[in-house]
Amino acid sequence: MATQAFVVPYWWSEHPEARRDHSSKMITGDSAHAAYFMGAQYFKIKLVIVAVGPDYRLSGKAVKKAVTRNSILVIASLPGFSHGPH
Repeated sequence: MATQAFVVPYWWSEHPEARRDHSSKMITGDSAHAAYFMGAQYFKIKLVIVAVGPDYRLSGKAVKKAVTRNSILVIASLPGFSHGPH
């Protein structure tokens, strides 16, 4: 959530036209923390969910395909403790 607290308001200050039409998109894997889903709803950002593989990794090709002109953030991180080291 800290990511959104800083990135989204800054991006909107630089691109006010995107805020008016709510076309901003955030890309994340389906294993992302629930805070990103709630943040997208709060900021009225369309959340594009990309499936992760059996090893909980995002495919670079799938993310590249999901990125558009309206994408403002791609969320990716290391696997969480519950998913184990990969």
